Amino acid sequence: MSATKEVTFVEPEPLVIVLMSMVAFAPEYVVPLTLPDAAVAGMGVAPGAQLLAHNSSPGSRATLDLSQSADGRQWQRVQTLATGAPLDEFSYPAMAWVDGALWVSYTVDRQRIAWQRMAARPVPKEGTP
Repeated sequence: MSATKEVTFVEPEPLVIVLMSMVAFAPEYVVPLTLPDAAVAGMGVAPGAQLLAHNSSPGSRATLDLSQSADGRQWQRVQTLATGAPLDEFSYPAMAWVDGALWVSYTVDRQRIAWQRMAARPVPKEGTP
């Protein structure tokens, strides 16, 4: 069974950011996402392209999503990385760009580590199909 998923990204600058709480670091800046008191992982993948792995269930860590933004203010969910029952917990995400792919790791119920690899595919240039 393969954990590889195809997602469109371009080769990023080597930048990895892990934040414990966006609200705690920038109280004057409100991110329009439902973020329970949980760790998030962010990464710039190209100029004007940012990714965020975060829990999106209000008051719960039962869903872990990957969202993307061009400006850091408007976010769109790219895909759900993990989802479970209300008491399940997917937490402490981390992201890395290695060998042309996005790797996302996270804990499952704080007992084991899971990961997913999302392979990049070329982004078509303007005017080409």
